[in-house]
Amino acid sequence: VGFCAVGSGFLVFLFFLMQYMIYVIIFCFCVGGASCIAQFGAICLNHQFPPLRNKSTNLPVVGILAHADIIAGIPAAILVTCWVILRNTSYGWPFQDIIGAGFLCWLQRTLRLPNIKIATLLLSAMFFFDIFWVFISPLFFHESVMVRVATGGGTGESVPMLLRIPAFGDPFGNDRLLGFGDIALPGLLVTYLR
Repeated sequence: VGFCAVGSGFLVFLFFLMQYMIYVIIFCFCVGGASCIAQFGAICLNHQFPPLRNKSTNLPVVGILAHADIIAGIPAAILVTCWVILRNTSYGWPFQDIIGAGFLCWLQRTLRLPNIKIATLLLSAMFFFDIFWVFISPLFFHESVMVRVATGGGTGESVPMLLRIPAFGDPFGNDRLLGFGDIALPGLLVTYLR
C-alpha cells in the first residue's frame, strides 16, 4: 500500500511539474543506465578475463575501479551518448531499450521478494494502481495522468523509463510503449519463483 501511495504521489508531482523535472529524469536515466550497463559488462569481462579484476585506479567519488570497470564503461558511455543524441528521432528507440533492459536486469538481480503473499499483494495493488492512473484519473485531472507523464507532459521529451517499440506499418507512426513497472513487478514474482 505504501508503494502505491508513494508512486501515486510521485505521478501527481510529475504530472504538475514535468516541465521542470524532465531533464532531471533524463540525467538520472543516463547516469543509472551507464552504471548498469558498465556493471554487467564488467561482470562478463571479469568472468572471461580474470586478470582484468586487478585494481586500476581509485577515484575520489566512485572508489576503486578495476581494469574491467574502465573497459566496460567505454561502450556504456557510448551507448548512453548515442541515446542522448538520437532520443527524439526514430533511431533512438534501440538505445533506450538496451539501457532499459540493463536497468530491468539490474533490478531483478538486486531486489528479492520475501514470500509469495507479498508478491501477490504487490502485483494486485499495482494492477489496480495502473487501472486507476491510466483509465480513471481522467475523471479527476481531465486527462490520463500516467499517459501524460509517460509522454513527457507536452515538453517535447518523453520519459525514458519505458521500452519503446516502433509500430512498423502504422500509418500514424506511433510507438508502442511498455513501462518498466509492467515488466519489473511481474519479473520480481518470476525471480521469487526461481
